[in-house]
Amino acid sequence: MAFGVKKTRNPIIKVLNSKGEWVDGLKCKGNYCNHAEKPLDEFYKAPRNLSGYMNICIECFLKKAKESRAKIKKQEVTQEERFNS
Repeated sequence: MAFGVKKTRNPIIKVLNSKGEWVDGLKCKGNYCNHAEKPLDEFYKAPRNLSGYMNICIECFLKKAKESRAKIKKQEVTQEERFNS
C-alpha cells in the first residue's frame, strides 16, 4: 500500500459492451487481442486475484493454450525421431 491506498495492477474500468452500454471491464494483458479493453464477462473468474478475474481474456487464453499444446506436441515428435534413429 502506497500512502494508505490499495494499489491494483489491473483495475476495473468502465467499457462499452456490444449493446453500447457502459459496464465494468478490464484491459486484457494477452498478446493476441492487442491489449483491448473488454467487459468482465469476457474474462475467466479467478477468486485469488484482487479484481476477481484473470488478467487475460478467454480468447487470448484459448489461443495461448492451443499454441502451447502445439509446441509440446512438436517437441514430443522430435524426441521420438531421436529415439527411433
